[in-house]
Amino acid sequence: FARSIVVAPHAPVSESLEASEYARSAAAIDFFNSLLAFDGVKAAAETKIRQTLEIGCAFGVSSLAICGAIDGREGASHTIIDPFQFTDWDGSGVAALKRAGLSNFTLIEMVSELALPQIFDGVRFDFVFIDGWHTSDHMIVDAFFATRMINVSGYLAFDDSDMPAIRKAVDYFCRYPC
Repeated sequence: FARSIVVAPHAPVSESLEASEYARSAAAIDFFNSLLAFDGVKAAAETKIRQTLEIGCAFGVSSLAICGAIDGREGASHTIIDPFQFTDWDGSGVAALKRAGLSNFTLIEMVSELALPQIFDGVRFDFVFIDGWHTSDHMIVDAFFATRMINVSGYLAFDDSDMPAIRKAVDYFCRYPC
């Protein structure tokens, strides 16, 4: 199974996951990724998660979970960045969202390293899920912008943290001063 990790980027260092701890605390994902996202965002109702961002959509499993979790919350919306949704994935993620009756999302069809700087000004998110291009450099760029767009009480989640390239980026951001 792949792995996912959630980091509260604005938490004091003592509350952040140490790099050696994240592998033990990561939850198994693939289909379970959607359960993690749904349960985490849904359970965080008291934190008022309403604005969410996802980098990478593919088949839309995580998108369904996140949109489903925030569905019905006043002012809630999910922003998805996926340049390949209609070219490589035949629109399957968006189609799944529409079949589920979810319309609380916006798709940005650009590569994240260009889209994030464009939406950067004034946009804040409560939850960011990074599951884009699986190289250290892309993950670091995505997380760099995410940490600047996330609310102080927000959450940053990295998918596939068992992959060496992703682990390298997560290790960096577990020590990154936000």
